[in-house]
Amino acid sequence: MTTPVPPNNPPIATDSIGLPTDAAVTNVALSATQVALLKGIISQLQNGGTSGTQYTDGAAAPAHPIGTEIAFNNAGTMTAVSAASPLPITGSISASNPSVGTDGSAIPTSSTLLGGSDGTNLQPLQVDGSKNLKVTASSLPLPTGASTAAKQPALGTAGTASSDVLTVQGIASMTALKTDGSAVTQPVSGTFWQTTQPVSGTVTANAGTNLNTSALALETGGNLASAKADLDTIVTNTNKIPASPATEGGHLATIDTVQGATADAAVVGDNNGTVSAKLRGLTKIFNDVWDSTNHRLYNDVSDRWARQAGQVDLARVLGATMSATNPLIDQDQIRAFILTGQSYSATTGKQTSGGAIQTGACLLNNNTAKNILIYSVRVGCATSSVHALNLVTADPAISGVTIAAVNAKAGGAASSVTLEAQNTAVSTAGSIFDEQYILANTSVEFLQNGAAIYLPPNAVNGVLVLPNTSTNVWFVGFKWVEY
Repeated sequence: MTTPVPPNNPPIATDSIGLPTDAAVTNVALSATQVALLKGIISQLQNGGTSGTQYTDGAAAPAHPIGTEIAFNNAGTMTAVSAASPLPITGSISASNPSVGTDGSAIPTSSTLLGGSDGTNLQPLQVDGSKNLKVTASSLPLPTGASTAAKQPALGTAGTASSDVLTVQGIASMTALKTDGSAVTQPVSGTFWQTTQPVSGTVTANAGTNLNTSALALETGGNLASAKADLDTIVTNTNKIPASPATEGGHLATIDTVQGATADAAVVGDNNGTVSAKLRGLTKIFNDVWDSTNHRLYNDVSDRWARQAGQVDLARVLGATMSATNPLIDQDQIRAFILTGQSYSATTGKQTSGGAIQTGACLLNNNTAKNILIYSVRVGCATSSVHALNLVTADPAISGVTIAAVNAKAGGAASSVTLEAQNTAVSTAGSIFDEQYILANTSVEFLQNGAAIYLPPNAVNGVLVLPNTSTNVWFVGFKWVEY
């Protein structure tokens, strides 16, 4: 059931909670409201209870606790009811609030409405069907000095008089300001200036008493005209004084351009140029030959080698710069090659032919990356005859006789050339380089007086020695360097 309460206190359902007038119930076996049970508990506490054990706050709960204040069994521990330990209540509580209405429905009998003060009493605020707050404009007070007229001055049409148009009045007798220039002169204060002033009509200039008016006419000749012509010439020459001012005429002819400018390019040799250009050219030459470390001219201006006066150094060999791969070959150089393990020798050894035939021995640079310089080719035979030395550009492919290269430096690297020899008949190949007639049982050197044969790299080139024998002993020997 529900019990009505005043509007400011909504009604509360008391089906399980009860009413303040419910009688105390001390028998927990009976059905009672919570208010009745609480009253029974309070009554027993106030009377000390019928029987039981006095409880101690915070101690274990006795079987039948009694005491003088409200407490409850909190999981086996007696706990006094307080703000920190409120009394637990079980069960369900239902409540309804009749003051809560539904949008668009009639106002409930008990409800809370939005109101406002009229200065003395509380008055309700009203809304219309569109949910807008009703406001009566006629009751609103106007500020002091506010106009109540509905008609206000409006904008008019240019040239047409209108009673509604506002006008600007002048200061004297409130006369309207004129803008057509027909009124009297208008006072203007402050500074008024612009670069070009618009002027209409005729302007008369007063020359005064000390101004020579005849001098105001434009000059047609004289110094100003000459200066203008000279300036025009300079502008025409890209803002520079011309190289030959005399040809320009006028005052430019007197300008001296021999000394030149600081930015003139250096001029060397027997060429035209300003003094500045010549000096820059001379400085450039000195920079090329000046030894800034020893503060003197280099003795050799071609490559600036530091050397003593009178010393001679070779810079080029065979048309190219002298280097490790293009050396100057002389006796001392060959010795140097021997020391570096780059000099070799080879011989067929003693061979005996089987008849009156032409045998052969070949040294070939068969497309290797090495330069081969042959400086000795010797041939010997037991029979007086003519022996030939030919140059070949292909492998003659002779064989049968073992011929091996020996490095002139013990333990040196192996040679890169191809060596071949044959003790049977060999066909003539290549081009004749030299022939030698020798007496029996003698030998001859083909490359005499420092002569040599050069076999370039990356090509097939070689020498082929062709001894003529007659059932006799013969041999061929080679000496060369590789680099």
